[in-house]
Amino acid sequence: MIALQLLPVALSLVLLSACAGRPPAKAEAERDLSGVVRYEVVRDPNARAVQVESHQDYTPPSPSPDNPSPEYPVELLRLGLPARTLVVRAVIDERGEVVTAAHSPLAPPADTPQDARLEAAAIAAVRGWKFEPARVRSFRPSEALDGEGRPDYRILEGESSKKVFLDFRFIFEVREGKGIVRQSTDPLETP
Repeated sequence: MIALQLLPVALSLVLLSACAGRPPAKAEAERDLSGVVRYEVVRDPNARAVQVESHQDYTPPSPSPDNPSPEYPVELLRLGLPARTLVVRAVIDERGEVVTAAHSPLAPPADTPQDARLEAAAIAAVRGWKFEPARVRSFRPSEALDGEGRPDYRILEGESSKKVFLDFRFIFEVREGKGIVRQSTDPLETP
């Protein structure tokens, strides 16, 4: 009876001694360093709104779902930096291509070489992004078919693309050895 009670303890000791000499299942250098990337569009309070007339509407640029994400620089992962918030300004032309991407005036300048490296990673990714361009559409009223004397719908007369800029906020952080880039409104997951 006593031998049966001691069996779980003996098995535990055998397993512990067998594992003691083995290297960890995943060494530090082999850890999954992939991450999730999200961004948030930040409104510039000093920017002029796109002006449209009463018979027009404006559609802002829409990012392609295939846009590559900024990558957390692998050489910075081991430093365990605190979360860093960066803002990149992209000028998007009439074809929906980024003509320039650079540090946004909505964010303070990078104070450290690490911040500059993170910002460079975000800028490099944003430079390759594609968008459905910003558009201004013009309409004319239709005939009044219901007899009320008001147009029943609008008829598209024309459309033009516009060159605009957008500011994108990224938060770079390291969690459990993984480089994560998120937007400020993402909830923090607890490990």
